[in-house]
Formats: sequence, C-alpha cells, structure tokens
Amino acid sequence: MSHQRHRKMCPGRRMSRRRFVSSVTTATAGMLVAGPLTRTAMAGHTTNVATVALARVTGYDRTVIRDAVEAMFNSLGGLGDVVRPGARVGIKINLTGGHGWATDFYNQTGGMHPGETFWTHPEVLRAVGELIRDAGAGQITIMEAIYDQESYNDWGYYTMARQLGADFVDLNQVAPYAGYAVRPVGDGAFIYDDFTQNGVLNEFDCVVSLAKSKRHNGAGVTHGMKNLVGTLPLPSGLYNNGQGHRAAIHELRNYEGNMSSNLCRVVLDLNHATPIHLVVNDAVRTVLGGEGPWGPLATASFDTLIASKDPVAADSIATQVIGFNPIAADMTHPFPDGLNYLRLAQERGMGIADPNQIDVVTSYSTNIDKPDPDQGALGMSIFPNPFSQNATIQLSLEAATYATLDMLNIDGRRVRRLLSRSIPAGVTRIDWDGRTDAGLPVPAGVYVARLDAAGRHAHRKVIRISTN
Repeated sequence: MSHQRHRKMCPGRRMSRRRFVSSVTTATAGMLVAGPLTRTAMAGHTTNVATVALARVTGYDRTVIRDAVEAMFNSLGGLGDVVRPGARVGIKINLTGGHGWATDFYNQTGGMHPGETFWTHPEVLRAVGELIRDAGAGQITIMEAIYDQESYNDWGYYTMARQLGADFVDLNQVAPYAGYAVRPVGDGAFIYDDFTQNGVLNEFDCVVSLAKSKRHNGAGVTHGMKNLVGTLPLPSGLYNNGQGHRAAIHELRNYEGNMSSNLCRVVLDLNHATPIHLVVNDAVRTVLGGEGPWGPLATASFDTLIASKDPVAADSIATQVIGFNPIAADMTHPFPDGLNYLRLAQERGMGIADPNQIDVVTSYSTNIDKPDPDQGALGMSIFPNPFSQNATIQLSLEAATYATLDMLNIDGRRVRRLLSRSIPAGVTRIDWDGRTDAGLPVPAGVYVARLDAAGRHAHRKVIRISTN
C-alpha cells in the first residue's frame, strides 16, 4: 500500500511516515509487492543537452500524422534504443473525465471529437503504435485508468487497439492480476515511498506517454509527465478521499502547506516510480483554461506535435508551444499557485527543462509554414515556425494598398509594429527579429501576426521556442 514520507497529511488523515495511508478495498487482498522496474536510464540523467522534435500540422489526417510522427522519431535517432526487439511497451493515453464529460463538450463545441480538445487523439495513438510495432515491439499495451468503459469503446480507442494488435489494461482495476502491486518510488521521493498500482506497470520494458498539452488548475501545465497521475487506481481508496476523483493527491500539505506544490511533487514521485522513455505531446488542437470541461475551457490550436526521449524536455517545449515560460519562477504564471515542477525535475536530474539546453528540431511541416505564392487574395505565412531568432512573414496582396502588420502577445497586446505603409501587389516579405518596439527580446511563447489591409484582416500564430 502507498506510504507517504512526511507526517503532515491531508485533513483528517494524519499518519506517521511508515504507516499506510488507508486500507485498500477487499479486491486488493492479494497485494503484489514488486521491486523497481528494470529500465534504461531516463533521458537527461547523463547529458546536459536534450533533443526535442516538433512537427507542424493543422489537423489529424491519418497519413499526415503518421508521416509527422515518423519524422519526429527519426530526428530523435529512431526507436532502437528504447524499443528492443520483442520488448513489451506500455502506451499511457489520457481519457480524463470519462464519457459523460466528453459527450457534453462534444455537444458544446459543435461536434469536436474529445481527441481534438482534451483527450489523446486516436490518430496520434495509431501512428505511435504502428511505429513502435514496426520497431520490433513484441507486445503493445494501451493503458489508462478509465472512468467508464464507454470512454474507451465509443470514441475509437477500442477499434484502434484491435487494429494495432494491442491489448488494453484499465489501470483502475487489479486485472489481469490478483491484486494491486506496491511499487517503490526509490531514492529522492518527496511524498510517497511507494504507489499502489496495477501490476502491469512492472512488466514494461518501455513506457510511452501520449498526452494532450493543456493547462492544469493545480499543477500549472499538464503534458507527458503529469499524464502518469492517471496510473493511480481510484478503487484502491488510497488516492481519492472517498470522492470520484483523485482528491487525496490534490489536498496534500506536506511541504509549505501548499496543495498545488505538493501535487507537483507527487507528479515527480510518479515519474520516479515509472520512468517514461518516450513522450509525444499533442498541441495540434487542445484547450486552454484547465485540463477538462468541468471548468471554463476555450478550444485552441497550436498546430504542433512535440516528441522527446527526455520527458522533462518534451514538457518544457510543449509549455512554450502553448504560450508559457517553462522555467518561470515558482508562484508565477503558468504556475501561479505552486512550484514549477519542470525546473524542480531538472534540479533533481530527471531531465532538461531549460530551453537553452534543448536542441529543438522541426522534423516535419505541412504547407502552413511554407511561403504561399498565391497572389490572388490577402494571405500571410510565417517561416520558420516555430522560430528561435528570426522569422520571415510573407504577405500576399492582390492589389497595392496601405497595410499595417503588428505582432501581438497571447493576451492580444501589441509588442511590435513591423509595418505601416503602402505596399505593392504581390509578395512582400517582412523579417521579425523577435524584439519589441523598444528593442527588447520577447520571451518564448505564442504570438500572433495581425495584418490589416484593404479593409480586411489576416492572423497567423507564430511560436518562439527559445531565447538566448
């Protein structure tokens, strides 16, 4: 059963360091105690530079997503070092909230599949699964602690698993074992000495996290690392304080009396217990405002997939892609209520969070990033996108006119006026050096180029991925 490291617990649950948090249900009577998983070293432990691959796509076309994911994996050196011949690979997807919330938000958004908003998209799962299978995996297991069977059966995941020849394990249950396993966190544990989880987590040679990149009301951001919260079984009774969600890990006050900071430390404990070998974060289409529709949400598109064998680096660049500073100070945006667990992960040697130590490679791009030669309409394209130092904005006008071109931050405030004059018909290229009107470099994040010409408007998002 799960043990916590400090005396101060959530309200009404004060226990000593070596006592159980609570008793498990009768279904867990045959508890399986397991040692640490045998794995390759977590990426980032032995190097001060990480590699992250990006793919720029606008949707979830099957062929495009397959090509994009394959290009990213190739940029990372292939999968041979993480998927050995005959390996058993576990793929953790995210189906948070269950069928009911997915259906409600589907209706609210006019029919957007939850994979386009707050769940792992089935086509990303398909592409990753096919490439892992092609790399020689002996068995693929898709896993998630689902709230209901419909969330897995009714939205394409069951069909996808069958097509991949993969099995599925509901991490909320003990099956296919007689009981849950007690899995040690190991050295450096913050909150928990061990976790009570489905024993299948002890069977994997490689763990892959497929996450939707989003904000999170407690942790600040949620990507591949935070996705492991969905490995904690609700029926065990250890993590929910009697509620229908993992309330216990959200209400801890072990350090500083701060629940958000303690949740972030639990995320790192989970990653110590189950090291991730490969992350694919999906910021093609997602939501901002929170992790699910139980709070106010706005749909968003960042047209980007992010992959790395260093989970900290993957999540750091994903945080940049959705518009935030991955090395922000504790108690500041996007971590206004607690610590920045990405920075803490780097301090603990779990990977690289500092973008200046991450080699970002754009592995694949559809024509959203290529110059558009069409001169028959008001058009705009930006390349490279994402960029680090300089970006070129190409304008296409059907007739000579007066035009203004502004760069806006994610809040809609102008940071730079690049153009305010008459320009000829055809193609005009404007360079942006990533600086404000005052000559100061803008921080990494999402910006919007806004073109006003001939009474019409055009907008294009651009991502700055690093600053030096």
